[in-house]
Amino acid sequence: MRTPPDETSTMEPSGRRERKRIHTSRRLYEAAMQLFEEQGYDETTMDEIADLADTARQTVYNYFPRKSSFIDEWAARRRSLAVAGLEKPETSNRPIAEQISLFIRNLVHINLQTKQLTHVLIPAWVRAGGPIDDAPALSDLIVDFVKLGQQRGELDPTRDPTRASNLIREAYLGALYQWVSTGSGENFDLSEAVDDSLEIIFHGLTKPHADSDGGVTGKVAQTGSRSSAGS
Repeated sequence: MRTPPDETSTMEPSGRRERKRIHTSRRLYEAAMQLFEEQGYDETTMDEIADLADTARQTVYNYFPRKSSFIDEWAARRRSLAVAGLEKPETSNRPIAEQISLFIRNLVHINLQTKQLTHVLIPAWVRAGGPIDDAPALSDLIVDFVKLGQQRGELDPTRDPTRASNLIREAYLGALYQWVSTGSGENFDLSEAVDDSLEIIFHGLTKPHADSDGGVTGKVAQTGSRSSAGS
């Protein structure tokens, strides 16, 4: 009778292959980010990425078919980091408007922490069609917050959640584009610009006025005081 194959021996190579795949992908990504930051996106070639990562040229294309694929991965990682910043038990109990604001501020913090690389890759992301092809992924994350807020009765249920999430996304991206366009970013406060935009979205442009009962209408509950990026 044939001896059954050892399940451990058949599973280990697969595990090793997966670890090797992840390691190679990470090495290529880190090499690309280093070169983009040091010499620019347009100035960097796939051959240079392969050389720095110590891999064959074809290996780069196996993992990242186009140079813009590195930008796609860069944007996806930033979104994941911003979401991870919300994964605290106390966060889920906060008002939805605060949760959305915190998510966007997490993105702002990432931009400020990786300022040089962000200034290099945002223009490249725009040229690669990111605002059209990739930006909806950001809206998809925000729309879940909006729907939850409507279910909780915190946000107006008559408003289209997709349109609302797109508005929040565009407010963030608009401030980000302005920040990048200043070059050094020293003369433009990204945190303040994003906070102001979110305040307008959640509180409105109309001036609060007293209702017939003496209360104040035209402004929803405050989402909290402004905070610095990433707070």
